[in-house]
Amino acid sequence: MWRVIMKKDRRVQSKMYRFSLNVLIRLVLVLATLCAQARTHSASVPAYLRLEDKRGFYQDAAQHPWPRLQTHQILSIGIQDPAVAVLRRRLCATEDLTGSACTNESDLNEFDEQVEEGVAFFQERHGLNADGVVGAATRLALNVSAAQRLHQIQRNLQRWSRLRDLANPAYIWINIPDHRLRLVKDHHAILTARVIVGKPSRQTPEINSKVTRFILNPYWTVPPGIARREIIPKAMRDSNFLSRARIRLFAANQPNKELDPHAVDWLAVRKNPGLYILRQDPGPHNSLGQIKFEFANPHLVYLHDTPSKALFDAERRLFSSGCVRLEDPFQFLEALEALDPSLQQVASRIEDALESGRTTVINLKTPIPIHLTYITAWVDKEDVLHFWDDVYERDPILPTDKKQLVNDLPEPI
Repeated sequence: MWRVIMKKDRRVQSKMYRFSLNVLIRLVLVLATLCAQARTHSASVPAYLRLEDKRGFYQDAAQHPWPRLQTHQILSIGIQDPAVAVLRRRLCATEDLTGSACTNESDLNEFDEQVEEGVAFFQERHGLNADGVVGAATRLALNVSAAQRLHQIQRNLQRWSRLRDLANPAYIWINIPDHRLRLVKDHHAILTARVIVGKPSRQTPEINSKVTRFILNPYWTVPPGIARREIIPKAMRDSNFLSRARIRLFAANQPNKELDPHAVDWLAVRKNPGLYILRQDPGPHNSLGQIKFEFANPHLVYLHDTPSKALFDAERRLFSSGCVRLEDPFQFLEALEALDPSLQQVASRIEDALESGRTTVINLKTPIPIHLTYITAWVDKEDVLHFWDDVYERDPILPTDKKQLVNDLPEPI
């Protein structure tokens, strides 16, 4: 009897082994197919290939570290200082400075026009104010090691491999660390504009969607989070705040019934803000400005105008609560005609809406792809490598242990 049971057990085990082996073989084949597809998709993204070409340069540089600037002195044109010689070697190491500026040894300590141009070029590549002056921010970027930059390139190769949609010929591209919008047609940027993105505490998310419509003279319905953190406390401290800001209060279950802010129990509003709606009227005071552009996403994020234009002069433009503010939204709207020519047919509607102040919704005949990305390293069509600050600290920190570093770096796709 026991022999019979043991024979049955062996037959069951044998069948289970064959089943497991078949499953494993199929799994390996599926994984191999997915890897092959990933390679093909990555190869279809020109930006991926351009960045991959730069990896070898930084692998070599990581073996021969470039010098660090030890001085805290501001370096600018006309200065004579040994730190300038170190600056020259650093700029030459990444080819921000070339030719005689790197080979002439007679005036290495002089900060001349060539060095100024090299610094400005380096600054432009790193998203800094290109004034040709080495201050604290520029010195910090200069002192990032080649090993850290190589690590950054590897991480961004992973990101680029996932952005297959950017291989399409026409789209809106907003790169969060760069604080810039690019309107792309036939793989060329026909417009580049400064934008404001979310604070580190209220980050702008990565999104792939399509812009379907824009609204002129929009109302601003205050999101519950902003209402709770900002608007309600101000209304509680100042009974006239809402009227000055032209924000009106409504019951959520009766959105057409305006409530008197002087007769409302603000403690109850603060306790249950979801039971109320705070809405700002259109006009020059409106937080969304004169126009907003909408695209489907679960974060309720959109592009919009803003009355706070002075903020665009900042080097790091991390001021919003998650949405993207446009410096010149009507220049952007005009440029969109290159992607959707039907916009020319609604020019008179746009003019009438802006003159009258009426809220007007205009649907795009051709929805336009939009990509909000988090890229901190990329190579432009002139083969210039750009690095940007990891403003949301999403790039992993470079491991200090060499063995861990080798294991941490992903294999090329």
